[in-house]
Amino acid sequence: MNQFRMPPTIVLVLVALVLLAASSLQAIVVTTTADEDGDNPEACALREAVQTLNDQTSFGGCVFTEGDTLVELGAGTYELSLDLGITDGLNLFVPMTLRGQGPHQTTIERIAPLEDDLLTVILLTPGVVTFEGFSIRGATGLFNSAIEFVADSGEELIMRDLVFVDNVARSAPFRFQGNADGIARLDRVVFENNRNQGENSGGGGINCSGDDDAAALPSISLKDVIFRGNVATDEDDSVGGLGASGGGMVSQLCHLTLENVTFDSNSAVGVEADGLGGGLLLFEFDGQSPQVDLSNVTFFNNSAVLGGGMAQFSFINGREATLNQVTFAENRGSGGGDHILQRNSSASLRNVVFGPSPNGACDSNPASILTPLGGNMDSDGTCGVELSVADPGLGGALTQQGGFT
Repeated sequence: MNQFRMPPTIVLVLVALVLLAASSLQAIVVTTTADEDGDNPEACALREAVQTLNDQTSFGGCVFTEGDTLVELGAGTYELSLDLGITDGLNLFVPMTLRGQGPHQTTIERIAPLEDDLLTVILLTPGVVTFEGFSIRGATGLFNSAIEFVADSGEELIMRDLVFVDNVARSAPFRFQGNADGIARLDRVVFENNRNQGENSGGGGINCSGDDDAAALPSISLKDVIFRGNVATDEDDSVGGLGASGGGMVSQLCHLTLENVTFDSNSAVGVEADGLGGGLLLFEFDGQSPQVDLSNVTFFNNSAVLGGGMAQFSFINGREATLNQVTFAENRGSGGGDHILQRNSSASLRNVVFGPSPNGACDSNPASILTPLGGNMDSDGTCGVELSVADPGLGGALTQQGGFT
């Protein structure tokens, strides 16, 4: 008897299909772009879908099936407009995925000055929340973020293929409060034309802050991320603090990894002519020392009073940041450090280029150290690196060269 044997390629395809079917998420499909709260049993709204997964039971027009973990959004703009007091935003309490059709097709937008953050992730048990494939806009008002993630150990937020645009509030569009070693991962995310009007932790695009009393620090990693045209100011700063800092991003007591990231035309300027870190602010204020690694990062046309491109500020001798293949060009620090400002901190540099600067490419006090490790260049000798060239050819505007950033 001849035994039938399938070709190996067919076996591999069948195995792949089985694995794909086993790993696919069961979905609750949102069928209306209107904001509803259980009043219409004929349609499933975004708010109702999130509550359905939170409660593990059907709600409004959304039907729960055991195993559902995915909220599927079609093309269109999904409004958040209901005034429900302190719960008028969407609160995610269980691991789930919110998936749109892409940031240019699906938008989540607040269309009224409500009281809560748009999306707040506070998990009741450890797990992973994923946001992918949509734009988010319209965070306005008092202490409102577009997305806020409050994390403890074992909790992770993944964001990919997102655009944060035109959010104007007293908080960063993405605020990550890590109470322990929570994790946030961003991949192919754009922060564009957002404005933090003075919430005390700063950040025109992102604010990541750890708990100085916790045993461990949170981690945030960014890959293929753009910060463009964001502003951190203190024009509405009744609580003080770091409101006018980190035009693109503030990281305080967070382990930080940046890979293929661009800071383009961000600013940090306060009403009293203060402001730290036009693109990025690294801030430490106690004995904990986060790990900071920047690789293939560009700072272009950012501005602040101190540290036009990047500011590294600490009240103690902070841990060393590592910069590898980083480019600074056309940044402006009106009070010092057009490209980089240091206070009580240190950084190692490899293949880092500092372009021309009217106020000095680098500025630091005696407690700060820049350690060149090879292949570095600056325009005026203020950075103390291996080679000084007046014009390394970094003038002009940024242009697309085929990659994401």
